[in-house]
Amino acid sequence: MPRKRRSRAESKELILAAAQSLLLEKGPEALKVAHIAKRAKISHPLILHHLGSADGVLLALQEVIARDIRNQLLDSIESFSLEDDIFQVLSSLSSSNSGRLMAWLVVRGCSPFPPAEEKGLLQVLELLYQKTGRDKGELGQMILLMLFTMYGEAMFGEELRLRLGVEHTEETQKRFQIWLLSLFSN
Repeated sequence: MPRKRRSRAESKELILAAAQSLLLEKGPEALKVAHIAKRAKISHPLILHHLGSADGVLLALQEVIARDIRNQLLDSIESFSLEDDIFQVLSSLSSSNSGRLMAWLVVRGCSPFPPAEEKGLLQVLELLYQKTGRDKGELGQMILLMLFTMYGEAMFGEELRLRLGVEHTEETQKRFQIWLLSLFSN
């Protein structure tokens, strides 16, 4: 059977999809180049060529996820259907999968965010300012509080709820997100 030629982007997408499925099924300890290659049905050297190492795969995966979340947020602000779309963004930010991935990257000394040069949060801030006219300093503080809270939710939400005697369900998370958003409606 002839070998299938893929573009660099197609190969990278295939590698990242395989890595994400392994990460979600078995956790970060399963992210070994050999495991990813087997899952993606590609060669080990191809992964090294495109992403350098298992850490490179993990970092690229987080960048893709972070960019997707940012783009969802920008789209929801642009269409200004925040009431509906913001919960999808908050759910993405606060998912335990994102939390595990972020914690793993931080422990390994990697930034869990897209490169600062992209100025993604500034894009969010500018768009919110254009849509609301609120003070940029206040909006910046609101964005930080939302991000700190949702990333904390991702890493510790279930454990903290259990310690408060609160069942950890999608409904309890959504109620918390509604309450958090209500802080910003003033």
